[in-house]
Amino acid sequence: MLEWLNGAAIPSTGSAWGGIAGIVVFASLLAFSSFQFGLRQLGPSLTGVFMYLMPPYGVLMAVGLLGERLEAFHIAGIALVMAGIVLATFPVAWLRERLRRA
Repeated sequence: MLEWLNGAAIPSTGSAWGGIAGIVVFASLLAFSSFQFGLRQLGPSLTGVFMYLMPPYGVLMAVGLLGERLEAFHIAGIALVMAGIVLATFPVAWLRERLRRA
């Protein structure tokens, strides 16, 4: 709303509003539902890590539904999020045991 008050253009076509509605539904409601499902199936410790996927999902939905350009910084951000998830879920106990055996 602040952008509108400053004179920025508001989407005026049905397809633009449909794209925004799609992002709301898929990036918000679907993500929340998936998170709740994950809590029941995987437990809170592992599911909490995957909450960090919401920004990449939002970027990909904006690219797919709104035709936004995927920039290099988007790709870098998605790669950093994925690397963080891999590091956070890496089986450290398994690695320690393997190093002790070596």
